[in-house]
Amino acid sequence: MTIDLKSSAYWFVSVGIGFLILQSCGSRDGSPRAKIPLPYPDNKMAQFYQERVDSSEFEWMKDVKGAASSFMNEYGFKKDGVSTTDIRILGEGIYHAQVEVQLPDEIVVLTMERPFKHKGRDSIWQVVAMEEKKWPQKE
Repeated sequence: MTIDLKSSAYWFVSVGIGFLILQSCGSRDGSPRAKIPLPYPDNKMAQFYQERVDSSEFEWMKDVKGAASSFMNEYGFKKDGVSTTDIRILGEGIYHAQVEVQLPDEIVVLTMERPFKHKGRDSIWQVVAMEEKKWPQKE
């Protein structure tokens, strides 16, 4: 049995980065959240994820809801995690999409793009913009 050191190193680096980012973010109890770096995944990690998608490992990154859920969970937006049922697609084309993530205390609108356009629908999704909104007041 052989261990692919390059893949293992990428995995450890991505887990470590994710942990550090989560530690830098404020909690969801009202304290401010640190500015989230966009795009997500960044260009270096996007290449890593695309390589995994090309080898049929991370297929969920080709799904707009799967990639949005990954982003939301990476940054701890909801204590028990964001599932694809919390996400509503506002618009989706081959290269661009916009989704709305419905959380208990806010709505997050994500603008997404496929960074590897030459791959078409086989490219991963990348979050390029985020807007947080309060729920509309009921009258």
